[in-house]
Amino acid sequence: MIRRLCLLFALFFGVFSCCSCSLFSWMEEPVDYLPYDYELSEYVTLGEYKSLAVKKADVTPSETELQEQREADFVALTRLDDRPVELGDRVNLNYTAIFEKQEYDDDTDSGFFLTLGENALGIPGFDEGLVGATPGDEIALDLVFPDDYDKEPKYAGKEVSFLVTVNYISSELPELTDEIVGTFTVYKTVEEYETGIFEAIRDVKLVELLWERVLDDATVLQYPEKEYENYYTEYLDGYTSLAEGYGMTLSELVEEMGMTMDGFYEEADGVTKTYLKEDLVVYAIAEAENLTLTDEEYDKAVLDYFNASASAYYVSAELMEQTLGREILTQQFLSEKVLDFLCESADIQE
Repeated sequence: MIRRLCLLFALFFGVFSCCSCSLFSWMEEPVDYLPYDYELSEYVTLGEYKSLAVKKADVTPSETELQEQREADFVALTRLDDRPVELGDRVNLNYTAIFEKQEYDDDTDSGFFLTLGENALGIPGFDEGLVGATPGDEIALDLVFPDDYDKEPKYAGKEVSFLVTVNYISSELPELTDEIVGTFTVYKTVEEYETGIFEAIRDVKLVELLWERVLDDATVLQYPEKEYENYYTEYLDGYTSLAEGYGMTLSELVEEMGMTMDGFYEEADGVTKTYLKEDLVVYAIAEAENLTLTDEEYDKAVLDYFNASASAYYVSAELMEQTLGREILTQQFLSEKVLDFLCESADIQE
């Protein structure tokens, strides 16, 4: 997954719309600051990244994706949280799967919709285990994958613990009208809204597909030492702070996670290198295509970022900038510009 690019807020809030209009105007004078000070060619070699062929079908939103977006946008009209869950209810939940005391990112989901009784996950006892829970409850389910579990054969027959939070029960969405759309969204009509969410979901899918391919095709020659140390230390400090919050030492927390310290350090190394590869590829494409960020663009992007998604956390754009720092924000905005370029150059085929 893309770590720093904040795709959902950028696309859904209109700060940046891939393949239609750029967040930034294309200007020539760069800012004085760049988030790196090394020769990129010594660290990364790019593969193919321009004019990548993409099948239209691969990025076309499904009706399920569109419906989930509608339900998210109009949750105030469909959300029920004043009664226990029953079989047949469509519920919104978060869950994490834990195997042998270790949490796996690939088996974690949030805002997931599930109709209880349909056994959509294919795991006996999952749906039934949520019956009677009240929205807001956290449920622990100790289950076993069936021996013939063909969705993910690697899990067949394995024991698993699910930590599930029931967010709310979702009732049927009423037929949308221009009045409803105008009240709950930035759009004025149903037609505008439907076009908007279709394009937004399509653009998210296109970005994710292109970025995964670009990363896979790039080769890291070596990792910059200072940046590696910064990311690695940041990772360790984060878990150390988490451990302290639980009144534990780092080693006690790692043991509770079902890992050895050697395994934990190996994971920290892997995560750090993943982060750095993303940064290196962004910088290399920006350099190759002369994608720069002017002071004017940076200032505008700070305000856009604040207004779109950060105003709930900071009292002003200035405080947000001081807290996050110019380096993080510049990485964010430059990343968006690179993604914009990738999308505009993509060859969308029928």
